[in-house]
Amino acid sequence: MTVRLSDKEKLLFDESRMFALKKIAPAADQWEIGIKTSIEAMNVFSENGYCSIGVSKKLGGKGYNYLECALIYEGLAHGDGALSSSIIQLHNNIVYMLAKYFEKNEVIREFFPAMASGHKRLAFAITEKHSGSDPSSMNSYTVLRKDGYHIYGRKAWIFNALEADQFVVTVKNGSPDTKNMVMLLVDRNTPGFTICDNKPRIGNNCISCCDLQFDGCIIPKKRMINEKGFQEALSFINLPRIFVPSIAIGMAQRIIDITIKCLEVKKSI
Repeated sequence: MTVRLSDKEKLLFDESRMFALKKIAPAADQWEIGIKTSIEAMNVFSENGYCSIGVSKKLGGKGYNYLECALIYEGLAHGDGALSSSIIQLHNNIVYMLAKYFEKNEVIREFFPAMASGHKRLAFAITEKHSGSDPSSMNSYTVLRKDGYHIYGRKAWIFNALEADQFVVTVKNGSPDTKNMVMLLVDRNTPGFTICDNKPRIGNNCISCCDLQFDGCIIPKKRMINEKGFQEALSFINLPRIFVPSIAIGMAQRIIDITIKCLEVKKSI
């Protein structure tokens, strides 16, 4: 089936692509090896209007639909796939999810403007060493007491951990053996919460990736996001499935464009 883009949709793609080629691509290698930081990258995206693109205008976002967001991410990927996926797309997806709780949660209302603008960084913590993308097999858990939720356990491979101000954390509710889960908002400075060392990877080093250790850290009850954490976590995991393919298309097209330019000037050996 042929899909014809509107003038607005074409413009969103063209603008994001030109921005990425001008502002991102020339320094992509510097982000990968750590000369430039992910915070600097986030500031570039924020200053140029790429934060909260899918959040409603009422809450300070751009109000773009899924297709418009996908086209923007495809354009941004022409500059660098890792920056467009692991930094701005990840942040925007978390903000989009938290926007649903703006009216219900006073803590989210307090921090949301700074989150939506990119001035407060976010991380999403669900994966563990032996559970990966299967949340039901996680071992970390929380126990609700009078003073709040006490969290125990360890999360693994959490992107943006070193830079994040707030962490959206999904753990089992009551014990490691239950199937019930709860989603909590954890401040990075919470006693008993440790952000471990960065893990170097083969690629995608423009953003930190760390384990998180919870040693009975206490999270106030008002920081509970959703008592049905499993369903919310699955909903969040599904969101990137819309945008990651568009980023992959943008990266592939950029490779083709570079190859064509190379072949235009290359002489046979």
